[in-house]
Amino acid sequence: MFHELTIRDVRPETAGAVAITFDVPDAAAADFAWQPGQYLTLRDTVDGQDVRRSYSIASLPGKPLTVGVKRLEGGVFSPHCQGLKPGDSLQVMPPEGRFTPRGEDRLVLIASGSGITPIVSIAADALARGAEVTLIYGNRSHDTIMFRDTLDGLKDRYLDRFTLIHILSRETQDVALLNGRITGDKIGPGPCRCGRSGRRRGHLFVRPWRHDRRCCRHAGGAGHRARAVAYRALLSGR
Repeated sequence: MFHELTIRDVRPETAGAVAITFDVPDAAAADFAWQPGQYLTLRDTVDGQDVRRSYSIASLPGKPLTVGVKRLEGGVFSPHCQGLKPGDSLQVMPPEGRFTPRGEDRLVLIASGSGITPIVSIAADALARGAEVTLIYGNRSHDTIMFRDTLDGLKDRYLDRFTLIHILSRETQDVALLNGRITGDKIGPGPCRCGRSGRRRGHLFVRPWRHDRRCCRHAGGAGHRARAVAYRALLSGR
């Protein structure tokens, strides 16, 4: 069942992406209890049409309910979201999805572009409960990195347990391995050692789904369990 939620904040993340934060009334708090990795289905009238799209939750533990929306070329709902403002309202379904951790103590997270949206929530939750996390995040350039301030904040807070690796395809970095797209060489045994302890046993979460096979193959060689979760069920909303 849809609930009408008021938008608390709309924060630009990049030139073409926003983070939308909702106010959840006390009466609906139980319905909107969420787990890291889940998503919300949003609904609104766009150009006279009833449009629904699903977006991943990007909230940190104890923080208000937030989703990330990247504008997609030719999209309908994602451009609409860029023009929303605090005080507007949307119809929102309670959280759904099974792309969730199971309390693992070591995680390797691999994401590119807007695929970071569920991953940032998973990383923050894991770090808050004491896990070691390695995040390999691919983008075109630094100015296209979504949730950059949030990730930098996590890195500063969890220096000994959070390894953040940015791979950029259209901006040259000093280390050659960090240039180009995410490939097997970039997620091999070196980067996939979870955290600063160098331990090799862990769990792999991949977003978007197109990375999953090659990531599983190479990370498996790095000593990670085979429970790699490909986020096929939810593609980026248009």
